[in-house]
Amino acid sequence: MFINTLKVHAKTVLLILLLFTLNQIPTAVLALEWGTMGAEAGQFNEPDGVAVDSTNNLYVADKFNHRIQKFDSSGTFLSQWGSYGTNDGQLHNPAGITLDGRGSVYVVDKFNHRIQKFTGDGTFISKWGANGTEIGQFQFPEDIVADSVNNIYITDGINHRVQKFDRSGIFFITSWGENGSEDGQFFGPKGIAIDNMDNIYVADSINHRIQKFDSNGNFLLKWGTFGTGSQQFSYPTGIAIDSADNVYVTDRNNHRVQKFDSNGTFMSQWGSLGNADSQFNNPYGVAIGSEDSIYVVDKNNHRLQKLNATEETASSTVTPPIPVPLMPVAIPSETGKIGKGGPFYAPQCPTDSTSIDFVCRVWGRTLACNVTIEESASISQAVFECDATNKGWVSNSFIKEGATLQGGILTGYIVNQGTISDFDFRGASVTGGTLSGTIINNSPIKGWFKDVHLAAGTRISGGKLKGEIVGDARAPALLENLEIAAGAKLLGVKIGDNVKMADDVELNEVEN
Repeated sequence: MFINTLKVHAKTVLLILLLFTLNQIPTAVLALEWGTMGAEAGQFNEPDGVAVDSTNNLYVADKFNHRIQKFDSSGTFLSQWGSYGTNDGQLHNPAGITLDGRGSVYVVDKFNHRIQKFTGDGTFISKWGANGTEIGQFQFPEDIVADSVNNIYITDGINHRVQKFDRSGIFFITSWGENGSEDGQFFGPKGIAIDNMDNIYVADSINHRIQKFDSNGNFLLKWGTFGTGSQQFSYPTGIAIDSADNVYVTDRNNHRVQKFDSNGTFMSQWGSLGNADSQFNNPYGVAIGSEDSIYVVDKNNHRLQKLNATEETASSTVTPPIPVPLMPVAIPSETGKIGKGGPFYAPQCPTDSTSIDFVCRVWGRTLACNVTIEESASISQAVFECDATNKGWVSNSFIKEGATLQGGILTGYIVNQGTISDFDFRGASVTGGTLSGTIINNSPIKGWFKDVHLAAGTRISGGKLKGEIVGDARAPALLENLEIAAGAKLLGVKIGDNVKMADDVELNEVEN
């Protein structure tokens, strides 16, 4: 079925390689780097957010170590706080982090669906938020920023909105956004930043763009589309503003940082996939120091890099960024089905049909109940609210609580609050919800499943597991041919053949 897909993909890769060989890429000078994989002081386990205080001390959200680490501007470890849990001062996958004008530190406690406020030395002050969709509630919040009068703005990930509070978190001020791709709408908003005029910039990640608002949430402008060119993105994640209101964006799956002026005009870019100096493997958070030094969280290299931007260009060939495939790369026919035809075009998927049989995008809308994604179809950016059958490809989609998605191939980033069963995974991650049946992880980028419940009798083969993996001890899920990441917690599963487990994995009711 995918013979033409593979041919076109090969041509596309050759074209990208040629373009990156011929074009010079602006660079940045590496000033400093620190960090390795681990749980000791100064080590990280997939760090997420970063913030800089008035004296250039850095605060890093060390996500899977469930803590905050503090460093001076030379990378010297100063202190840390936090541990896994739900009590005051405890964290579960901390994400974004910021400081207000008085030096208080605000942490997005992502999987506890709340914000915690600390002093600069980690003393707990207060908290607010709970899991939900009401005002003052969050569903997997992502990032946080303070304005000039210490109001707090939070990207509320799965609620696809921004919420604004006073510095105490007690008084809600306003919110804006809903799921979609129109101006002022979001699909998985992540990074948030503020300029010298208190304008707000949001990395609208799954829409592959940046949106700019005034401090009341009025839409001002936007830029970005999906791709690998300048002013294009593949899941923009972190965002920061320098003293001249230039905007820095971590272009996650293109493994680079792009720089723009405050109107979205492209200025420069640097980075490529790798672990050498000034290379990245999924850059995440970004922050600007007092002298406009750029601090980048190099997430999957488990390190921080401090860079000084230059306007020079690289004189050698640069490795091209490698985006996560959203769907099979193919040239559709005039009917939209995979096959021969003209330039690639993905129309909008019908949301009232119970059968989809072509390549299309849903743009964050909700599909009909009992829909079937046919073998010839590939859809992206879908929301499932009830049962669906997948015989084709589904990418970058959201399965809501109570919904089920059965079969087919999944790729990209899948956020799950329902149940997914009997599928072949080829993407970056599946987060949350329940998995059941037979699941084969064939991801070419070593994609992972995180914080999932495994139904009785489930079998998972391949890939990587992270976070809390909870099975049914009466009929434990079988894990085989996979890796279990550091800090993971396993309950009610059976360890099969060829399982590579980190040293600090917590085991409860686990069969060998």
